[in-house]
Amino acid sequence: QGSGSFCVEAMLGSFVPRDGKVLVLANGAYGLRAAQTMQYLGRAHTLIDKGDYLPPRGDEVAAALEADPAITHVIAIHCETSSGILNPVAEIAEAVHAKGRKLLVDSMSAFGAVA
Repeated sequence: QGSGSFCVEAMLGSFVPRDGKVLVLANGAYGLRAAQTMQYLGRAHTLIDKGDYLPPRGDEVAAALEADPAITHVIAIHCETSSGILNPVAEIAEAVHAKGRKLLVDSMSAFGAVA
C-alpha cells in the first residue's frame, strides 16, 4: 500500500466513529481495499460490490440506506484507478444527502484533475 491508501485509512479511522457503520461502494481494487480497511479498523460495514466494470448507482445506494438505518456513512471511490472508471459521485451524493447520511470520497486519483 502507498501513501494514498494510508490517507484513505486515516480518513476512515478518523471520520467513522467506532459505533458507526459504513456502506462501501466497490467496483474495483480500491473499493475492495476500503472494505478491507473497515475490517482492519473493526468498524461495521456493508459492501455493494459491482465487479470491475460497473459503477455504483444512486438508486442502489438509496435502497441500501433505506434497508439498513444503522448505516451512518457511505464511502465512494471517485476514480477507480484499476479500471479508470469515473463513478457518479454527484448522483451518489444526492442519494446519501436525501437519506441524511454522511459521504466520504476517495478522490486520490481524481482530485485536481476532474471537474
